[in-house]
Amino acid sequence: MEEQVNRLIAINSDEAKRRFPATLQALFRDANKKDLTHQLIRERLQTIVDDITAIESNNLAANSVSVHFVSTLLDHTSKIAKVLAEAKPAGGAYDLKLPTPSALADDILSQQMLALRSGDSYRVISDFTTWDNSNLDVFWAATKRKVKQRNIVVSRVFCLYSYDRGLSRQKIVEILHSHWKVAAASKNYQLAVNTDSVDVHPHMGSFKYRGQTICFEPGPGGDLSEISFSRTEKPARFDRCFDKAVPAIDPKGERSDVTFDNFLVRIERSKPGWLPAVTSGPSGQVAGVVY
Repeated sequence: MEEQVNRLIAINSDEAKRRFPATLQALFRDANKKDLTHQLIRERLQTIVDDITAIESNNLAANSVSVHFVSTLLDHTSKIAKVLAEAKPAGGAYDLKLPTPSALADDILSQQMLALRSGDSYRVISDFTTWDNSNLDVFWAATKRKVKQRNIVVSRVFCLYSYDRGLSRQKIVEILHSHWKVAAASKNYQLAVNTDSVDVHPHMGSFKYRGQTICFEPGPGGDLSEISFSRTEKPARFDRCFDKAVPAIDPKGERSDVTFDNFLVRIERSKPGWLPAVTSGPSGQVAGVVY
């Protein structure tokens, strides 16, 4: 019975794909030979359907993440189309929310994080700038949710990059403290700081789903509008960075040493001056670090 059902589904699917171009042609007719708008819509919708079908035909666990990626982009497009469709013929003001690269990255990364299951993992070499101004709130919430589950490990090592130098010590400490609190509460969140010189290590993240890998690297300077995608795992690059790093929770320390102050002290000892100096306020007083 199951084989017959699957055969019927395949036949219906093939028939739907065969009829789809004619359906698009009926829905989006060319207004005239000079206006190619409907032709472009037909071509783009057809490409999306063909490519998603091709992705899913491989039947790899990691491919569901690729489909999520496309779905996230389509979600933003559909919301804009809805606003335009509901606009009155005259009058009124309507807000079109165009996604920023950081907002797209936040959506896409959060979907990937939520797709992790028992035995899966995420390893990442992070900058600090990306975590400034709540750029990754949704992704961070998803991360904190996932590390509470059994056998899902997230390993993050922070490095300094030249473009991070615009951040104050206060901001860097605040970012580290936010992540340290999660690491202190869950062994599944493995946090560390590498104190090598700036720009030594690549800014990259690697999700592993059921043994399959998806690796992402932002563009130069942490540019999230340009992301490199690969299915090739690069463990050596991460291991070199993480193995030399200062762990948030000192494995050789006493339980009483599990404090954020202890973490900062060990960072300073690893490389004095790695953290930006505390700046003075307008009155000449030293600005305190609050966390």
